[in-house]
Amino acid sequence: MLIVTLSSVLFANFSAMRLFLLLSLILCLQTESHAQSRADSLLQLWNDETASDSSRVEAYITYLGDLMYSYPDSAFKKTDELLEFGQEFNVPHAKPAALNLRGVCVYVVGDYADALKHFSEAREAYKEIGNVERFSSVTSNMGNALSELGDYKTAIKYYKISLDIQEELEFDKAKKYTLAGIGGVYQYLGEHENALKYYQRVLKSLDAEDELEGFTDRTLCHISQIYMDKGELDTAEIYARQALEMSEKYNAISSLEYNLFVIGEVYLEKGDYSKAMGYFERSIKLSDELNHARGKVENLNVIGRTHLRRSKYADAISVCQESFDISESNGYLEKQIEACECLYEAYKNLGNKGKALDRLEKIGILNDSLDAQKTSNILQQMEFQKLMLSDSLANAEKERVLQEQHEEEVRKKNNTRNILLVVSVFILMLAGGIYSRLHYIRRTKAEIEKEKERSENLLLNILPSQIAEELKINGQVAAQEFNSVSVLFTDFEHFTRESAKMSAAELVEEIGECFKAFDEIISKYRIEKIKTIGDAYMAAGGLPVAFEGAHKNTVLAALEMQEYMLERKKQRMAEGLVAFDMRAGVHTGPIVAGIVGVKKFQYDIWGDTVNTSSRMETHGLIGTVNISQDCYEILKNDPDFSFEARGAIEVKGKGALEMYIVRNSG
Repeated sequence: MLIVTLSSVLFANFSAMRLFLLLSLILCLQTESHAQSRADSLLQLWNDETASDSSRVEAYITYLGDLMYSYPDSAFKKTDELLEFGQEFNVPHAKPAALNLRGVCVYVVGDYADALKHFSEAREAYKEIGNVERFSSVTSNMGNALSELGDYKTAIKYYKISLDIQEELEFDKAKKYTLAGIGGVYQYLGEHENALKYYQRVLKSLDAEDELEGFTDRTLCHISQIYMDKGELDTAEIYARQALEMSEKYNAISSLEYNLFVIGEVYLEKGDYSKAMGYFERSIKLSDELNHARGKVENLNVIGRTHLRRSKYADAISVCQESFDISESNGYLEKQIEACECLYEAYKNLGNKGKALDRLEKIGILNDSLDAQKTSNILQQMEFQKLMLSDSLANAEKERVLQEQHEEEVRKKNNTRNILLVVSVFILMLAGGIYSRLHYIRRTKAEIEKEKERSENLLLNILPSQIAEELKINGQVAAQEFNSVSVLFTDFEHFTRESAKMSAAELVEEIGECFKAFDEIISKYRIEKIKTIGDAYMAAGGLPVAFEGAHKNTVLAALEMQEYMLERKKQRMAEGLVAFDMRAGVHTGPIVAGIVGVKKFQYDIWGDTVNTSSRMETHGLIGTVNISQDCYEILKNDPDFSFEARGAIEVKGKGALEMYIVRNSG
């Protein structure tokens, strides 16, 4: 089965997520007028001193938006002119647009950390001028930059902030790009159902104009590749053909290049090499016409794999060497590795051990470079998270000081008013004035205590008590490493399909009832709720303070959740109501925990243990609790449990993992 990666989802210059980002950036930069105006017309308007300042700015924004894809460095420098003009002539939206343009320029050349910085600045600038729609679009852009940096959890967070705004205020034009970005992250993570859910929402939101822009056929291709990953090749072919027909209908050359590649992959997986090669050759011809280096590399690599399958090793060497040369000149590390793997296999099968060994050594060197690049990305992500936390704490402190100043001013005004009142009626109402003053002090003190208690309770509802206490004392919380934590994931099966049978109010009420019960269960077993994402629920045992029996309690909580869901389904079905089935998974291992958030604090956890526990849930069986080998080794001798070995199950990105169904004994 072909494994779809971000770099191969859309090869025509950019990855799938990157192309959707660039489309959303265009939306964020465009005016209501057509953004494809000729460059000379736009420059003419920009230099026309008789035109309104706002019109001149919009023209230059559009001009730079066209320029940045071919000449990003030049476009970046020209944003200085836009900033200066906006400041001199007081055009408020010039500044955030220029910052956003800078983000796109550095994004195009692959500097995602710098792009994230510019997008963040643009977001704050749009917030200051009150442009909510473009604020939401730049928030989505931050999600795409974080995705490219590999911080998928934070990327989803920013996407959903953007989506909430766009749905509430009906920014339908912007919403489809955000939905596509979320779908792209889930597709990369191998969460097929979530990815399909968001891509289907994209399709429902599209119109005829989107077909012309090539948005519809790209979405169909992503759906096709998901079905390829799932092994449903006939369904994959249907979606790929729909996409191909649409791009041919509108003569969309760039989309056609990608669509030909995708349908070629479908036939490659079906073993129809002749048809696959026909589509790849058509696609690579368009890559040459469009001067798409990355598109050509993707085609060459997959043609090389096709030759390997057909034992045409000399042909494989020819195309994979060409792919390597192009990738090396353009700095495509992952594509160089793919080309070297192809060359290694070909030379090995031809018996040329020397050249095979040479390619193998080159793979090792390239992997080291790739690891260094990934490490750099991780450090950049950590720096960004540190900056966001610092800003959040600074803002909270600023708001606290302002509130104290306001309260002091109120007290001064009240004191002045009361003094004047006492002076004016001192002789007749001395006793009453004193009583009123004392009563006021007692009431104010009681109100302050009440608000303090309310704030304390709110903080404890957001963060674990130990973390909240550390935050109050130190003003910050250090990230903590835990060597052994059991992470629990639950998810409702066929949630999208079943929820479509319910009204919005019924759906929210049902999820609320289930999660309320889950909250009570984890409190009973002293495990920590981390968060909910849609219909998924995540908790962990053994943090923020480890305790004996944490792993056992986590599994007991998971079993009780399943018992609750099975009983609830029985009751609801008896009443003729929609009911959900649930999967649950637990994995034990090391994690890092800490606070994240820009506006709101959130206690969260990271690490491979989190990903593996999610895979335990994904590969679990309805109505049961699926645990990993590591969790089983800790609990296998506990008489309160019985276990059913499921054997090694193939997990995307992790290979074969041993899994067990755990039940209560007796």
